[in-house]
Amino acid sequence: MKIKYKLPIVLASFLLLTFSIFADDDSFQIFTEESSSEEILFYAENNNLIPYYANISFPTLQNLNSSEALPYGVTIPSETSKMFLFKLSINNRNSGYSYSYEYIFVKGDPINTIHDDDYLYLLPFAHGAKFRVDQGYNGSSTHFGDSSYALDFNLDTGTPIMAARNGIVVEIKEDSNIGGASRSYEDDGNFVLIYHNDGSFANYVHLQQNGALVEVGDHIKAGQQIALSGNTGYSSGPHLHFSVSIPTIEGRFTSIPTKFLNYDFTAISIQAGNYCYSTHPGKPEFEAIFGNRITNEDYNNYLISIQQNNDIEIRTEQIDNTILFFAKNGFNESYELTIDFVLSNLNASKELPIIINLKPLSENYICFLRANNTGTPWSYSYDLSFVPLEEIRQEANISNEFYENYSVRISPTDTFEIKHESIGDKVVFFFQNGFNKEYEIKITFSTTNLQISKEQPITFTIPPLTEVYICYFDWIDTSESWNCSTEYWYTEIE
Repeated sequence: MKIKYKLPIVLASFLLLTFSIFADDDSFQIFTEESSSEEILFYAENNNLIPYYANISFPTLQNLNSSEALPYGVTIPSETSKMFLFKLSINNRNSGYSYSYEYIFVKGDPINTIHDDDYLYLLPFAHGAKFRVDQGYNGSSTHFGDSSYALDFNLDTGTPIMAARNGIVVEIKEDSNIGGASRSYEDDGNFVLIYHNDGSFANYVHLQQNGALVEVGDHIKAGQQIALSGNTGYSSGPHLHFSVSIPTIEGRFTSIPTKFLNYDFTAISIQAGNYCYSTHPGKPEFEAIFGNRITNEDYNNYLISIQQNNDIEIRTEQIDNTILFFAKNGFNESYELTIDFVLSNLNASKELPIIINLKPLSENYICFLRANNTGTPWSYSYDLSFVPLEEIRQEANISNEFYENYSVRISPTDTFEIKHESIGDKVVFFFQNGFNKEYEIKITFSTTNLQISKEQPITFTIPPLTEVYICYFDWIDTSESWNCSTEYWYTEIE
């Protein structure tokens, strides 16, 4: 209680309120002294490494005049022990006087802060690392109001966090080991707060306990490791909450949109559902692979040799929100595989069901599934069946139509080869392109005791590293042997 008076009257009490955005701050205060002429002198003390801003108002002010317009807003430079602000003077010394004041304060200088909107921030994780943005700007869960331009990166607990920009560490919290999806945990999130030279701040939140790897006062370089990700505070799962904010004269921090350095050194704006690579200038180059850019054509020539295990197995590989499917044929003969999917929030890259021929002792590409809406859960199941290709051919009525879609990937051989199979009283011919180029082929047959199924010459286009069907022959007299010779011409297709 502080009362000033000349006459014995009841006067208003002195009131002092302080407010800080991230934590209580005993290193900043507004205080008063009384001069010999009974003036009330107002001072500020700021023992911090950066400027602070304060706004002082007077709920009660009787018989006193201020030397400055009220309410009074002022920026106090860093490391200021006693800065004079203004004074109150008695208006009528024959009457009593009273006053009460309150102030709010905020880190930084909202008057002079102008964010460099062209600055490209590093994504706040290791060079070459890629993570998904779970919640972006104006996210419906928690990114609204002053947090409208925050970003949530899906980082597991213990993931290294890197500084997105040069700055000074001005505040840390790392003592918490609790968190949950309730606002009751809002004050329990560990964080590192860094001040930038344009007056903005970067906040790295939800760190693991003792996960701050820097100290207040440290000068930080962009790309330097500063913390370990966690799940403390108001958090539904492990992630990094990152925002760049500027102070306001109302004593708040409000987030602002920022641009980031993309993997190809261009500027990008981040959106929910994006997968982002962090690129640190001066570090080694890396290959950026994104699931949403994968096509079936990327796997046209995919064929990997495997060991014999007498089984057919399905292997999956997830790249972002794209799931790739491969079939491993561990038998020493070709199989026909049929696979069908039941999908939720996923699309298949090929028409279902999918039927493919599996080369012996090889892993073959099937298709990929891709999420329709990256913000919605997805699921899949599949049924498959497989049968030796020889059984199908024996049972089938061999015709050109039967082989209409026949195409099998092969390994590089840098040569052409003509192969044939005898199936009952039929002889089926195939052409193999062992080059990594596409060709147009024209071929003719000279035969004895065989009747060809197509008109000659036969012309077709063959993709790189592929075996295709040419034609079949009826074996005229199976009691006699047959003979066949071929000539072919090829033209590379540019």
